[in-house]
Amino acid sequence: DTVTISSGKFLAVGGGVTVTNAGTFTVSGPTSFQSGAVVTGVVTFTEADLQSALSVTALDVGSNIKLGNAGVITATSFSGDGSNLTGIDATTIVNGTSNVTVAASGDITVTRAGSTAATFDSAGVHLADSKKIRFGDTVSADLEIYHDGSDSFVNDKGAGNLYIQGSSSVFIRDYNTGENHIRCVANDAVTLYHNNIDKLSTTSGGINVTGQVVCDGLVVDGGLTASNSTGQIDLKDNNSTGNAAIQYVRGIDSSNTQQWFVGNADTNADIFLTNNQASGNIYFQTASTNRCLINSSGYLIPAASNTYDLGTSSLRWRNIYTNDLNLSNEGSANDVDGTWGDWTIQEGENDLFIINRRNGKKFKINLTEVN
Repeated sequence: DTVTISSGKFLAVGGGVTVTNAGTFTVSGPTSFQSGAVVTGVVTFTEADLQSALSVTALDVGSNIKLGNAGVITATSFSGDGSNLTGIDATTIVNGTSNVTVAASGDITVTRAGSTAATFDSAGVHLADSKKIRFGDTVSADLEIYHDGSDSFVNDKGAGNLYIQGSSSVFIRDYNTGENHIRCVANDAVTLYHNNIDKLSTTSGGINVTGQVVCDGLVVDGGLTASNSTGQIDLKDNNSTGNAAIQYVRGIDSSNTQQWFVGNADTNADIFLTNNQASGNIYFQTASTNRCLINSSGYLIPAASNTYDLGTSSLRWRNIYTNDLNLSNEGSANDVDGTWGDWTIQEGENDLFIINRRNGKKFKINLTEVN
């Protein structure tokens, strides 16, 4: 059950020799494990200087720690003073350039070329600055995680995607304050925060933004609804004088050709325009009904004949400035003889003339001068 090597004695475990021990394999004297040797069980090192007590060309603990490339010790546990392992010479390690140290406190420190690479303690695994955890089959590693002394990095260098997954929600938050930066909730919203206040969240129908949206351009593929307490949309340029400010809404086709605009697009004029560049009519409506229009030739005409008035009995135009005055009540009848007429009044140097457009007759209106 127990193998004890007394001080000053020597034990050589040759190649192909297997020592199976359910008890304790105690090493307290010079011992050599040759290529192919296997020892299993509880291994206890009692020699103060392991290097003088143990010549190991290979040490394998759970296939995790190896020294050399020959004989193997497979142990269910180690016991003894942790300082016993500090005497292992670097030349006995796999690559001959590193040390494996078990401190008296029970920590395991891995050093390479004299500098600490990693420490295994009760809190977990600690890597020094710029030491990396690397994953993947490629020589350069597909994924690496490390801290360079100033910043922390998660580098996905391999093919494919980088997935960050959670069974319910995923948060990106500040370590010191706990403030949220990004929150991703399963079957729910993805939310962006500013100073721990949510500003943009996804919804089943799109996104919801709290606060102002400032952007260099906006393309809306669909309807646009602006809703606030005043129902207000502001168009603002960088002209602080208020003169010749460029503010307009325009319509473009699929080739980005402008078809119409409303507002001022002229930097040299303080004007407001309603412009139809598509050579069509401009209609004015009330109650979804055309009332009047400016046609493509520039004429202001009513949308229906003999339907709408210019002014009312109580609100009249003060003056009407016109050249020839054309009068016609075609389609209806006068209140005197029930007929309709079509007349034109024209101006002469000293007289007014009237032409009957139905029969071509011409008349002069007799005028009496009044002093």
